[in-house]
Amino acid sequence: MGYMFNKQLRGYNTEEVDDTIETLEKKIQETTLQIRRLEKELDKVKKENISMANRQSVERKTNEEISRLALKEASELFT
Repeated sequence: MGYMFNKQLRGYNTEEVDDTIETLEKKIQETTLQIRRLEKELDKVKKENISMANRQSVERKTNEEISRLALKEASELFT
């Protein structure tokens, strides 16, 4: 990302430099805000994933317990 500035008698055109710096500062602020929003969204997704994993674990254990009880009842019917 190279920036070209016109040279004047005592260096670069300060108005061009100031405008470029202002534009870059705005881009940095926008990017920083976007990063913060994305970090918040990522944290939310991570929490949702943890919650879903916990729910799946509970569901799996419940299904295993239901299967165990069903097998126990079925075996008691035949004894």
